[in-house]
This record gives sequence, structure tokens and C-alpha cells, in this order.
Amino acid sequence: MSKINLADKLSQFEGHWQPRVVGAFNGHDLMVVKFQGQFPWHSHADTDDFFLVLKGQMIMRLRDGDVLVRPGEVFVVPKGVEHAPFAGLGNDDAVRAILGNSVRHFIREAATITRLVQFAIAYIETGLA
Repeated sequence: MSKINLADKLSQFEGHWQPRVVGAFNGHDLMVVKFQGQFPWHSHADTDDFFLVLKGQMIMRLRDGDVLVRPGEVFVVPKGVEHAPFAGLGNDDAVRAILGNSVRHFIREAATITRLVQFAIAYIETGLA
């Protein structure tokens, strides 16, 4: 067992829109990504998409309206819903956690999601985000 330093992981790459796996739990991958600009419209037929922003701001574009997601906020796009993440509001770094299985399954494991959110809040409070 070892801890994961997200600031260190994010500093190890420069490119945008290139997710990197930094850990796994209960069969789910935890990935970080830096992004700026518009990602193409897309959907996921078999899984929800989970976003936890640590730095910068993301606009999640949806066909029925946009959602602004700030540091410390989580946004889940249900499977099958078309979306297009966008970042271009000053800071260009964000973190995206992607789960290998349905977020609904993940949420049933309340203790696990609570630990993940507590970890993210602690990370943001350190000022490293």
C-alpha cells in the first residue's frame, strides 16, 4: 500500500486530454488529466463518467445546458448522455477521476466514496491544487 501524490503525478506530464491511471480501488481506475479547450461531443454506452475538479474550472456541456464545475465539486454524467467537457476559464489544469464500472455501483460503496471526497478536500486545502 502506498499513498498517491496527485501534484507529483500531474507534474510528470505536460499534454492535455491524456488521462493517466494513478491508482485503482474496488475494480475502478483512478485517473488524472490536464485539459484545456473543448473535448469532442461523445457519450459512454456502458458507464457513467465521473469528474472531480481539483484545479481550474470546467464547463460540462450537455445538450440541454451547461454546468460549471469548480474545484472541490463533482459532476457525474450518466451513461448514454452526450457531453463535451470544456476548460478555458484561466487555469487549465483539472483532475478527472474515471471509474471502470458504473458510478451507481460505486456510490453503493458509501465508505469508499466518502474517503475519496475527504481525500480530495484535504488535497485542495493544502493549496497544492
